[in-house]
Amino acid sequence: MIPPSRTHRQWIARVCGWRIGLYVAFGACIALLWAAGFTSLVRDAGSPTTQQSSPAPLASKAWGLQSLQLSPPLAKRGRPTLAVIIENHEDARALQRGLDDALLILEFIVEGGITRFAAIFDAQHLPPVIGPVRSLRPYVVDALQPWTGLVLHAGGSPEAFEHADRAKHLVAVNTLLGQFAHFTKRTDDPAPHNLVTTDALLTEMLDGRDVPDVRWPPYAIGPVASGSGASAIYANFYSTLHNIDYAYDRVASVYRRTSGGIESAAAPRNVVFLEIPITAVGEHGRLTIPVIGKGRLLLFGAGRVIHGTWKKTATDEPFLFLDQDGSSLRLAAGQTWITALPTLDRVTWRE
Repeated sequence: MIPPSRTHRQWIARVCGWRIGLYVAFGACIALLWAAGFTSLVRDAGSPTTQQSSPAPLASKAWGLQSLQLSPPLAKRGRPTLAVIIENHEDARALQRGLDDALLILEFIVEGGITRFAAIFDAQHLPPVIGPVRSLRPYVVDALQPWTGLVLHAGGSPEAFEHADRAKHLVAVNTLLGQFAHFTKRTDDPAPHNLVTTDALLTEMLDGRDVPDVRWPPYAIGPVASGSGASAIYANFYSTLHNIDYAYDRVASVYRRTSGGIESAAAPRNVVFLEIPITAVGEHGRLTIPVIGKGRLLLFGAGRVIHGTWKKTATDEPFLFLDQDGSSLRLAAGQTWITALPTLDRVTWRE
């Protein structure tokens, strides 16, 4: 056999080099397409799938991209939490489930003057059923951080998706763009108030994934400071369908909540009202509520009322509840219900 000439050997080397380069480039394109497919799961994470033998950790923008890191000081101790957006339309109140097991409930006004809840749960101790699940709003995205790294919802406003996309430490799982694998519709409840999730479905979704711990409770706990008597609370939403009454149960040391004549299953030990103005009303009546800032608050606990201020300096910083001297307010251990109102003049109480 005649040995190849030097020129022939150089030609073979160049051909091999071109082929290797093409293989590398093709492999890189495949890797980029694979990664892009995963990033599209931000709003389609209702039914996450993976080819790995074990699920990837929960990520800030999608399943399996990077571990979700909470900023200190909330990552030091506590429990894994998740939030669910729950409907509060007058026709849905009798169908609400899971609120009595929530660690904390955030309540904000949405379009039409109706309120909506963001209920935070211990991800390791979920109630059997949670719902009805409803859509997300941008100020709720901002308010939830860093008290939880995961919120489940059914759709949302364009602004809500923009805020969720920018969130550093929050995954928003949208059931309407997923495969409904982790949500179900109750056949006994009328639509559209019948979309719920369950402990079994959520446990399956979270199986093997790293749900981050947050410090809980995220505020000071202790004996409630002295204040004037307040055994009955009334919040005016300018409609008998939506006005709120709280009655203090001295035996159980909780507040019994009634809205539009329907009593809630939740019985908070702390009731907090935050004065946060509505700064704009946009398309379809969507509201702008700036939760980054400060304002007045009312804290009701142990049958008493305390005046103070709230402060939140950044999206990934928690709400601070302060007395009139600037010291942290103490809340009772147990469930807390926080309602944002454009003015505290809507809240009255009596002994």
